[in-house]
Amino acid sequence: MDETARTYELEEQIAVPFSGYVSSAQRVGDSNSMLVASGQAKTFTEYDRYGLPIATYEMEAEKYIYRVYKYEL
Repeated sequence: MDETARTYELEEQIAVPFSGYVSSAQRVGDSNSMLVASGQAKTFTEYDRYGLPIATYEMEAEKYIYRVYKYEL
């Protein structure tokens, strides 16, 4: 992203379950993996640096998942 020129360029792209709202994405630490929550689908998945799923979890939520974070302990 170039804030001065107010432009950006797509560097990477992976396919994830669609959710029109209440989703989140987080780059995890120095591993270059991504944690993606698809709120309406009630799932969250961690993807490796190549966009391949490491693990997928499904919540038994009534409506949706608002946001997911991964913290180091």
